[in-house]
Amino acid sequence: ADFLVDRISKVDLVFASETRQKLAVYQQLNSFEGDSSNYKTVLKNVNDIYSQIVLRKDDLISRGLSSWDYEIVKQLARTIVQTHDVIYRVKLKDYKIWHRDLYMAENAQWISNLIGQDKKICLWAHNLHISGDIQNKRMGYYLASSLSDQYKKVGFVFTNGTFHPGPWAIETPPIANSINYILHQSKLPNFILDINSIPFKYDLYKYARLRQGLLSIGGTYNLVPKDNYRETSLHGSFDALIYFDRTNHSELF
Repeated sequence: ADFLVDRISKVDLVFASETRQKLAVYQQLNSFEGDSSNYKTVLKNVNDIYSQIVLRKDDLISRGLSSWDYEIVKQLARTIVQTHDVIYRVKLKDYKIWHRDLYMAENAQWISNLIGQDKKICLWAHNLHISGDIQNKRMGYYLASSLSDQYKKVGFVFTNGTFHPGPWAIETPPIANSINYILHQSKLPNFILDINSIPFKYDLYKYARLRQGLLSIGGTYNLVPKDNYRETSLHGSFDALIYFDRTNHSELF
């Protein structure tokens, strides 16, 4: 929010002051505890800021804001709207869709459009966000719906080893019939599985279309591996998997 006001103030002090006043309530949002009246006030304020930036595009650029900086300022305002929406939907227990992932997809496409249609970008995130799983609509689902085969979904999977934060360790065998269990049977400790190229005649082709457990370690990991298997259909969720049978946590130099 401060960066947004600072950018605007370089070309329009009056508009910057108006923006700062409207953001004052937004910057206290963690103390609202889901109060609906505050929610509506902030929602109106942040949407007004975004709308005004869109309407004032020519004026801001004529005052000296570069086209590049204008796009950054507009997107900063948009992310403030998104942030407010996500926080309050959580506080109001509105889980009809994963709004955070919806906005992650929107922002990823904004970055892609900003740097040029002929460029390629790599998004690094938890498998859950990358996945195009139609039954668990996260960022990858929205990107795949919009970009079709221009969006390639690559998952990273491991079964045993150590990892951060911690370091923590998993040394127990994978759950029977889970995706990790199947991958763990390979004679190769590390490999890439091209899911879309699995021949129809192989049992793995049918298995890839079933929903089976996949070890999914994230920020809410509770140190109990069996609690962290998430039902996943490889087909549709990923185009490829990069598999490491064993990992070692990184070390700071």
